[in-house]
Amino acid sequence: MLDDLVRSTSTYTESNLDTLSTLSLQVGSDGPIRHTKRKKSSQMDKFFNISKISQDCKYCDTKYAALTSIGTLKKHVKKHHPDIYKQKTKTKIILYNQQELLEHNKYLINWIITSLQPFSVTKEESFIEMLKKFNPQYQVRN
Repeated sequence: MLDDLVRSTSTYTESNLDTLSTLSLQVGSDGPIRHTKRKKSSQMDKFFNISKISQDCKYCDTKYAALTSIGTLKKHVKKHHPDIYKQKTKTKIILYNQQELLEHNKYLINWIITSLQPFSVTKEESFIEMLKKFNPQYQVRN
């Protein structure tokens, strides 16, 4: 039995010398098996059933090879299932607790006073946009 495995492995490696250097091989009951590069979970695991040989879309019959990049899978979901993608990838906004909010307000008031800004600066659209870029969770009270 062991001789058969060694013989089948050596036959495989001799016929595929070019690809041998790029593949990690393991001998299984059905012959050599290529390991997938992808070991970690990703956001796309919500949309695909993943096995050693393929990644199958949960919402249609599309199948991708096991080594298909996450970017390609993401493009598929965005193009063919945009509503599901938006629903499953919504970011959750966590509001500040009272102490954090007071601390942020304190720094904002300090900046307004020390830089001699009018308090109306907090109503300017560009200022609000800037704060949203820095921290989308923080909202200035007018």
